[in-house]
Amino acid sequence: MWLGTDQKNCANNYNLLWALPTNIIAVFFANRQTRLKKIYFKTALIISILLVVTWFILPQQFNIAFLPLALAMAFCYKKFL
Repeated sequence: MWLGTDQKNCANNYNLLWALPTNIIAVFFANRQTRLKKIYFKTALIISILLVVTWFILPQQFNIAFLPLALAMAFCYKKFL
């Protein structure tokens, strides 16, 4: 909805911080040893850590049930480095 129209009820939606859509592409390169893979997973790890650290001060209130999911994803990103 962000790309086609300007919806006011979808403004400031930070769900892309924990649900990175680029993970769908990265899963195909997870077993390869490339420099780009390391850069991607390091960036995703930093985003996940920043999300967990700033969880309660972000403008959008996330459901607390997503906190373990964000931590698990950060753990998986660390494994792929």
